[in-house]
Amino acid sequence: MKNSIYTLFFATVCGLVSAAILAGVGLSTQARREANMRAEKHRHVMQVLGLSTEGLGSAALEKEFKQDVHPDQVGDLQIYSVGTGKKKVTAIAFAGPGLWGPIEGYLALDPDMRTIHGITFYKQEETPGLGGEIGAQWFQQQFVGKSIIGPNGKPGIKLVGGHKASGDNEVDAISGATLTSGKVQDMLNQIIEKIVNAKEQPANGN
Repeated sequence: MKNSIYTLFFATVCGLVSAAILAGVGLSTQARREANMRAEKHRHVMQVLGLSTEGLGSAALEKEFKQDVHPDQVGDLQIYSVGTGKKKVTAIAFAGPGLWGPIEGYLALDPDMRTIHGITFYKQEETPGLGGEIGAQWFQQQFVGKSIIGPNGKPGIKLVGGHKASGDNEVDAISGATLTSGKVQDMLNQIIEKIVNAKEQPANGN
């Protein structure tokens, strides 16, 4: 009986000590982990805006980001831009539910604010080889040069399956990933609607 109590006591103490150590390690590295996560997000912003991040560590990347990228908030739109006037490229953060988890990314637009300059999905948990292909270069490259306005003048992008995308606002959906493609289309069209509404809003808000 005494041996059982001793064993239980010893196991409890070991568990508490281990938990305390893990909590301490977590707290001591929290700032660094948050900095790395922020740097990774900023890396994707810079890349989608067309800025080079090759060979940049976290510290150098953050320095370049602060020098070259201008963050802003328009309503509930988180915006990042580089350049001015006819050379200004703007990236807008978007997010939405995927098939297996949240999807987050950035949509970059040319100075006309209707032609896609680039797109990136920096966070996604979709099925590798299927929906997970939204993170692949071949899929993202399809969006470059496409319009966020359809031929009927209605805002929106279409991910089409069953035939080759040909319209100004169409890209090929991922074969075998119908649900992920649909969710990506929905979240992009939601952000596109907000972009168009923000663009049309008078400067004085009236």
